[in-house]
Amino acid sequence: MSRILIFLVEHNADIDNAITLLLRTHNVDTETCWLNKRQSSLVDLAMHQGLGKYSALGIIVSFPSMQTTWMKELDLEAIKLLRGKNRLIFPIKADTCSINAIIHRLQPIDVSEDIEAGVKQMMKEMQDGKRAKRQYEAVCGLDPLASEVGLCIALDSDNHRRYERSYTIEGLRKFFDDFSDEQYAQAVLELRQYGLMDVTRDMSWFASRHEYYTEPTYALYIHFADKLHHDPHHDILSVAEILLDWGKSIEVQALERIAKIPAGRVHRSLHYLEDYGAIVVRREFPAPFHIATVQASKRTEAIARHLAKEHKYTGLQFHYRERNCSCHTS
Repeated sequence: MSRILIFLVEHNADIDNAITLLLRTHNVDTETCWLNKRQSSLVDLAMHQGLGKYSALGIIVSFPSMQTTWMKELDLEAIKLLRGKNRLIFPIKADTCSINAIIHRLQPIDVSEDIEAGVKQMMKEMQDGKRAKRQYEAVCGLDPLASEVGLCIALDSDNHRRYERSYTIEGLRKFFDDFSDEQYAQAVLELRQYGLMDVTRDMSWFASRHEYYTEPTYALYIHFADKLHHDPHHDILSVAEILLDWGKSIEVQALERIAKIPAGRVHRSLHYLEDYGAIVVRREFPAPFHIATVQASKRTEAIARHLAKEHKYTGLQFHYRERNCSCHTS
């Protein structure tokens, strides 16, 4: 009989009970392990439980669990320890929460809409003794490998940071253990050619040494918008609306408070608007994300209306005091 240990937090009791009952109807011995938000190490707890007796591990992925310390600190090394020689790991996505790059790489099974279908997929893979082979998806014209690298970088972002993370080959290896240095270099080169990544030095020189620093641009998040839990275009429109309504220069920190959008997403929106000449910015020094103040320009309204029309946003209002009107987009 197969045995699976499922990790969950207190808010996931209902989904766990449903999964447990379905697994037991297929003769799978199921045990649960409760975690709290302050649990520092999933690996330590798993080892304490005695992993040797389990052929599979399940991790309930949900809004509450994604906020825990142990989930945020889960990395490739921890996954290798949990996996052992051939233990299967199933992230079980219980709701519509956003996931990080590590969970994405583990191929989560979505049970948020159909628990029975998700359990059937788990049963098949447990009977096969391996997870289904990953099929890399080509996103909007990108090579499948470049798509996977780009998506993992987008999912790894900290939206509360005003500065984007920079990555080296070693930094990218925290997501991947199956790519060569040449594959990394080719993927990053393609992402740069599409304007989705910035590379600090000439890529042709680094391609032979694989020692480059790269960081995402706002275009990366727009490219993978359908895979993210937030809509970058909506962020841009929200920021543009505030600037138009404000009508004068505003400090970025004040803009962040008014927008109620994480700082990183506000700055990406500002860089988009700046590239299209839709705002006037003042920088304290020429660091890419160090914008001090910002103000709407003559093109802000036109850009905002174009985006609203193109993406068919509903329920979004633009208030213009100087015109004494509000425009609903649909």
